Amino acid sequence: MFIFMNTKNSINSKNLRVGQYSMRDTRGFTLLEAVLIIAILGIIVTAISPLFRTVVEGRDEQDRRLELLQASRIGMDEMVRNIRTATVFTTANASRIDFENWNAVDIEYKLTGNVLKKDNNVLLENVDNLTFTYYDTEGNVTSTEEDVCSTMISMTISDPEGKADAVTVKSFVTIRKDTAASDILVAVNEINYNFPGGGSTERQNEWVEIYNYSLAAIDVAGWTIDGDTILAAAGTTVISAGGYGIITADPTQVYVNYTVDPGAIRLRVGDNRIGNGLGDNGDTITILNSVGVEADAVTYDDAWGGDGDGDTIERKDPTILSSDASNWEASSALLTYTPGATNTTTS
Repeated sequence: MFIFMNTKNSINSKNLRVGQYSMRDTRGFTLLEAVLIIAILGIIVTAISPLFRTVVEGRDEQDRRLELLQASRIGMDEMVRNIRTATVFTTANASRIDFENWNAVDIEYKLTGNVLKKDNNVLLENVDNLTFTYYDTEGNVTSTEEDVCSTMISMTISDPEGKADAVTVKSFVTIRKDTAASDILVAVNEINYNFPGGGSTERQNEWVEIYNYSLAAIDVAGWTIDGDTILAAAGTTVISAGGYGIITADPTQVYVNYTVDPGAIRLRVGDNRIGNGLGDNGDTITILNSVGVEADAVTYDDAWGGDGDGDTIERKDPTILSSDASNWEASSALLTYTPGATNTTTS
């Protein structure tokens, strides 16, 4: 009897202890446990916060450098576009250039303090250095205004808050003083650089539209795009005034997969891609005429649109800054492109 009762008591006691443990488990953390958890979390946060701060600062510096690069490109593009129209130089020294253009308009670029000015207007601020180097027809450095046929421009721009390294950009400008203005008024006007699919299929569907905004027809035979000679793909290389030309690789699927305006001049390069292939993340497209004078150059970025989503990027105004992001926009056409026709983004 004693043994039986003892066993029963033991069982009841065990059940009671199990119940006690269960009740304790449902109460949550004790004060000591909560303090320990908070302390551990504090240690973890303290340990990773410098890393997080470094990542944020790194991203901020990268953004600032991109802004500096974009600003310097815009300023450089402005100078290049105008300097290549020079006919007579009044001043051509290391820090200042003054010339008369095709339309007999006098234009001056100079650095005043850290401000780049066009005539008396501010073009770009925070410019640490602006240097012009001039060359004659033989490629020799010259300081004689009437002998200048080309110039190398070097410009350094800095972050006003000093949170990013300075950016230096350079550009070489060929000046053909006897070139008529109508010989060079051709602009890169629409770009299809990232056809969905990739590989050789993408190369065969890339195209660049050029626009003749002069008052006369222009023959682009012998011109180049990114070093590739522009050839006729069907009949002629002559683009009428106000007309368009479509440059493709060879072979191409552009005329199969896109509705190209029948009035557009079909052009091609003698390669299976345009240049090295139009970069999906951004690239520079340069058009030179038959004597090597730059007709237009555009440095585009995938942030402008057309990033593999089926649309193109279109230029708003062919007469102003070619590499200015605000002068480009993704096509808003029904089929997301306008090859050989007026751009939907025209301002």
